Order: sequence, then structure tokens, then C-alpha cells
Amino acid sequence: CDANEVCDVSCAEVDIMEANNRAWHSTLHSAQDHAGKGAGYGGGSGWNGPRDFNSQQYGPGGSCIDTSMPFDVAVSFPLDTGGQLQAMKMTLTQTGTSCPLNLNLDSYAGMAEIHDALGKGMTPVISYWKSGDMLWMDGKGSDGQGPCAVDTQ
Repeated sequence: CDANEVCDVSCAEVDIMEANNRAWHSTLHSAQDHAGKGAGYGGGSGWNGPRDFNSQQYGPGGSCIDTSMPFDVAVSFPLDTGGQLQAMKMTLTQTGTSCPLNLNLDSYAGMAEIHDALGKGMTPVISYWKSGDMLWMDGKGSDGQGPCAVDTQ
């Protein structure tokens, strides 16, 4: 299951990394929040995806993360003083650069549900897939600032 009712079942979802070489999304979804709270760069086909960094910083030849080379991703789930999930934090780094890309997903209305789901034991899933419609992830968006104008196969 996921927040978009795959197999007709909705549940909390934690997207640490939905990415390609031009776009990056990290998103928290409560079971009923299809859009969730996201961070990163890219996306939009009539809407604007996250704009926490840009194509000069992340992508092929990027100054901070050159996606044609290996890079590292660190994720943490810090708790507040009461032991409740406070955020999901990601840091993207690459050897040879001095500009890490930091993302912080906090202040999410569905955080308590995410906390409970993580506490019950979420199963990490790593998948590799493609689609003829990826502009939701890497499209230009209505602001024209996303990385891709068209889908390519």
C-alpha cells in the first residue's frame, strides 16, 4: 500500500528518494494525504514541484551534486524531547564538492501518523522503474523552473 492507494489500500508512506539524474523528491505522506509534504527539486506538469535547489546545483555537471558521478545520501528521523518524530532530514554530499544539499521535512500535519507507522515497522522498498510520464517528477512546472520540458524514453 501507499498514500496513493496502490492496490486500493491507503497507508502512510515515506519517500526518502524519488529521483533521476535531473530531479530529486523526498516526501512524507499520511494515509489520506496524496500530495504529502515534500522537498527537493523538480517536478510539475501544471504545478510546481519542490524548489529547494536548482539544476545548477543538482544534475549532470551540477556544482554540488553532479549526478553523472556517485554521491552519498544520509537520512535521519530526529525525535523531539518527548520522543515524537520531529522531522525527516536528508543530506546529499559528493566527494570533491563543499556544498551539501540539505532537506528538512518538519512541521507536517501528518507527523504523528508517520511516527506511529515507523514505530510499527515500515518495510523499506527500493525500486527502479520508468514511465512515459515522468513530468510529475522532473517537469518544468507552471513556473518554468523545473529541469525537463518533455519526457524521453
